Amino acid sequence: MRIALGAPLISMHGPSSPVVEASYRTALALAERLDDASRRFPALWGLWYVQFTRGSYEAALEAGQRLLDLAGRGDDGGQLLEAHHSLWPTLVSMGEVRRALPHLERGIALYDRERHGGIASVYAGHDPGACCRYFMAVGQWFMGYPDRARATMHEAVRLAETLGHAMTRTLALSFASALAYLCGDRRGAATTAERCLAVIDAHDFRGRRPDMAVLLRGVDPSGADVAALDALQQEHLASDIRTWRKAMGKCIVVSLYAEAGAPGRGLELLAEMGDAESYGVYGSEVHRVEGELRRLAAPGALAEAERCFERALDLARRRELRSLELRAATSLARLWRDAGRAEDARSLLAPVHGWFTEGFDTHDLRAAGTLLDELGRGR
Repeated sequence: MRIALGAPLISMHGPSSPVVEASYRTALALAERLDDASRRFPALWGLWYVQFTRGSYEAALEAGQRLLDLAGRGDDGGQLLEAHHSLWPTLVSMGEVRRALPHLERGIALYDRERHGGIASVYAGHDPGACCRYFMAVGQWFMGYPDRARATMHEAVRLAETLGHAMTRTLALSFASALAYLCGDRRGAATTAERCLAVIDAHDFRGRRPDMAVLLRGVDPSGADVAALDALQQEHLASDIRTWRKAMGKCIVVSLYAEAGAPGRGLELLAEMGDAESYGVYGSEVHRVEGELRRLAAPGALAEAERCFERALDLARRRELRSLELRAATSLARLWRDAGRAEDARSLLAPVHGWFTEGFDTHDLRAAGTLLDELGRGR
């Protein structure tokens, strides 16, 4: 019995579809019955991918560890590469970026374009060499290395452009636009998102469109009203992919509600998200954005906003996510400044900002530097 798996099935039904999961489970059962290791591995990898795209990170991590164990007992270099491929996005997305680094580095070392350039058709339609680079890039940004992140992302996009894999190119451009947005490069984010949308539309990758639509609105919010944002939110909600990128898109939308004069509507959407920490690497930012909306919704009631910023700061520190720590510290320092606690604000922000050795042209570092200058003048 032959079961159609891999990129065609995922493209047809969506990566987290029950149809996809059922097909992979059937394939795994057959492989187990036949004791066929060559077919067991891709079926288990597919089940990992289903859990990962649903945002079920603990289950995805367990599946990835099983894949690494299985690959380690054989001599198939492609399977070993794909085992690490299952672990680097899982760990980055969970917020465990430092734990992901050995898998990212191993992926770069193992990948050979000539030998592995064709395995994308079996493993979700995207190339592992490009994937480890764009995940390395976002990991570097989260850890506080924006310049390194941009250089690594350039490598990822360059590789994707030369491979001729439409989905690989889509994902690389999608991550590149997200990184540009995170760095505060609105023009770069918009240009790259438009390039990504052209590939999406040419190949009918409709499930990937909502992220780009949200990002484009985020870099150019002019003219957005509550009704338009409601429609954008519904489009974004329809996507079946539930990774940290979903949380990033949600934060963009709720921030746009604030710009449209409806912070209360943004807070409603955040409340619907549930536990911020369940959103993995972006959980700190969910807390911080909530704090910013609470400041706008009730300017005189700062205690709730302060608690949100403190939760964001604590979570970013525990996960060693320096870029998110800087954002949270800047928001909290700004609140303290406005409350007449300038010295506390400076004592909080100065060491966080002082840790950075690169990326001083990015929006977050410029904003933190400007705030520190203001706090210094007030001494």
